Amino acid sequence: RVANLATASRGRAGAPATWPSTSLPIRGATKYPRRMTAKSPTRAMYLIPNSITLMAMASGLVAVTVAMQPGAHGKAAAFIMLAAVLDLLDGRVARMTNTQSEFGVQLDSLSDAIAFGVAPALLMYAFSLEAVGVMGLAACCVYTACAIVRLARFNVAAAEEHDGPGRFMTGLSVPVSAAILMSIVGIDATTTASFS
Repeated sequence: RVANLATASRGRAGAPATWPSTSLPIRGATKYPRRMTAKSPTRAMYLIPNSITLMAMASGLVAVTVAMQPGAHGKAAAFIMLAAVLDLLDGRVARMTNTQSEFGVQLDSLSDAIAFGVAPALLMYAFSLEAVGVMGLAACCVYTACAIVRLARFNVAAAEEHDGPGRFMTGLSVPVSAAILMSIVGIDATTTASFS
């Protein structure tokens, strides 16, 4: 049957044999197939992770105002823990929507400096370090300075690496250190409420 097809395709003038085309023309078909390309994120999509970052910063500021009220240290610690959850969420959303940017990295660090550097220090000062006086205030300043230096070191490391920051952290991250301090305040608030 193959030999018959080859013989039938040979022209009268002795043209070389060609296989008969079995494809039918499709209406509206283009000459070249359309390539499937990944859809780039729009500008509005970049607002999603950045808005979550700003919500984490706002939660830290609310924690500062609540910490100044007597007997509300547990609520202030809860707002800082909420900021930690939002800080974890904004990075995941940015990776899921492919909206990572240098602006987002810098905004996240500034938000962390407020929510996990300034707010926990002021809360710990109002919670227990105020009784120590100047030494307690100095301890708060040292904690905030260490948190900001840690964030600046992270930004430098992220800028030096072409693929972004590494998968593993170097040292203790600022949100984790704030969560450790807030757990102390939360345990005290829970214990006080249970005995009262």
